[in-house]
Amino acid sequence: MQRFNSFLLLTRRQIFQIRNGGLRGFFLKVYARNSSNDQFRSSKLSKFACFLSKLLLNFSTHSNKKELVRLNSLVPKFISDIPVKQNHAIRDAIEFGKELRKSELFREERKLYEELCKVYPSNIEPLSSLASTKYLDGDIIGWKKDYQSILKISEAESNRRFGADHNLRVLGVEWTGPMGHLAQVDAIIKLNQLGMLSPEKRIIVTNTSQIANSTLLKLWGERIDVFQLSNQEYSRIAEKHWPIFEHVPFIKFVDGNRDQTTAWSTANFLWEKAGNPPLISVSESIETRARKVLRRWGLKDDSWFVGLHVREGEHSLRRQLPNADINTYLPAIRRVIELGGFVIRMGNPLMAPLPKIHGLIDYAHSVERVDWMDVFLWGKSRFFIGTNSGGSDVPQVFGVPVIKSNFSHIGQSFYSPKSFMVPKLFKHKDSGQLLTLSEMFESPFAWTVSLFHEGFKIEAINNDPGDLVDAVNEMELSLRVQDINLGVQDVSELVARSDAIRRRHGALGELPIGNSFLSKYHELIR
Repeated sequence: MQRFNSFLLLTRRQIFQIRNGGLRGFFLKVYARNSSNDQFRSSKLSKFACFLSKLLLNFSTHSNKKELVRLNSLVPKFISDIPVKQNHAIRDAIEFGKELRKSELFREERKLYEELCKVYPSNIEPLSSLASTKYLDGDIIGWKKDYQSILKISEAESNRRFGADHNLRVLGVEWTGPMGHLAQVDAIIKLNQLGMLSPEKRIIVTNTSQIANSTLLKLWGERIDVFQLSNQEYSRIAEKHWPIFEHVPFIKFVDGNRDQTTAWSTANFLWEKAGNPPLISVSESIETRARKVLRRWGLKDDSWFVGLHVREGEHSLRRQLPNADINTYLPAIRRVIELGGFVIRMGNPLMAPLPKIHGLIDYAHSVERVDWMDVFLWGKSRFFIGTNSGGSDVPQVFGVPVIKSNFSHIGQSFYSPKSFMVPKLFKHKDSGQLLTLSEMFESPFAWTVSLFHEGFKIEAINNDPGDLVDAVNEMELSLRVQDINLGVQDVSELVARSDAIRRRHGALGELPIGNSFLSKYHELIR
């Protein structure tokens, strides 16, 4: 009976998605889910679903000829007949490196990339892979150094292929595939309007199967040129013009390159200081459709709600640190409901189902999961409770304050108005002693998403349910009272001390730690 009910729910969900998002949107969602999620990829059925969806996407979607002509008029032409060669030896070695990572042979993986970089010093592929391993190792200095080299190689190759006077930079699938990267388009547009980016024109060029949320991409299309190509056409453009593609980790400013966290922090801070509203908002047509869904869930037109997304799943050790247990959020959920709101949990159907609680909607398991509904929930939440994940970055582009709970890599945390973090704690496995904030920064854990760090006997501790309730109270109070001064003297001193520690250790970005957390764990910033 349970299997039948699950099948019935799945069928209803797929019908809703096709009717409200179209066949192409349905295939995109199936392909993205199956190709990016380890749990889905493990079954033969999911592999077949991924293959079939990709096949149908390629068959049903072709690059618009007019769009291709317009794009070709923008991309720079080769200054001479320069051959473009693929190095299959590098690709094979990198694939072997991925297998080493799957086998948790991390040191061997890094050595492989280091040797590749010695053999091919002017190729960015092994250098990008090496930079990735350094990031996962928490080696933020090495990661920065490698990316500076990548950018120099890219610029030199760009000048060789197209000359120094071309005027275009491309945001490719690296920007549209992961949800958090799609949200970061916000920073590109803001920085461009603030006159802080290098003078080249920015455009988005993506393929049909690597779009995290088609509705969000469409909203960006009102602010920046977007070209959606077939996989084949995208590969052609990427192969020839990769030197002018903008890398997500480092963005080209007028005065040099800056890391993505600093860039987004700077964009948000200066945008807010200038008194500007959010770049995008939920359209009237989306809101009309979404309100019908809310009424079906039992919300009235004047009801307010809080969005919730807690990262979970079978991620590898190297990407598991941001995960948290959804059950520890139940007291915080009940607190929102006590305050008069609803909680709408976002995510996907693989997530652990939540218990039936009046005022809680488990949207991750609902029939009505579709891209435009995601956008509505991100954009219309009173505030959002998230973790270190792309789904928790999107609300901020709509001006929605976010509690970044169970925040792990505190060394990289971009500023967003009215938002704050509740960081994870760490303790020494031998002594059981909690790490101070300074000790967190002196370990790799403050800088990366990896749980595995050789030679460090440190255990990550998820947020206590009471700390999450305190964070909800803090956020609700700050929203109820305009320009609130939480700064009883003690709290103000704690905030100043924590900020000073973070600056001293070179933290990127300026997302503050919540006042309630600092008050409870003030010994950590002594």
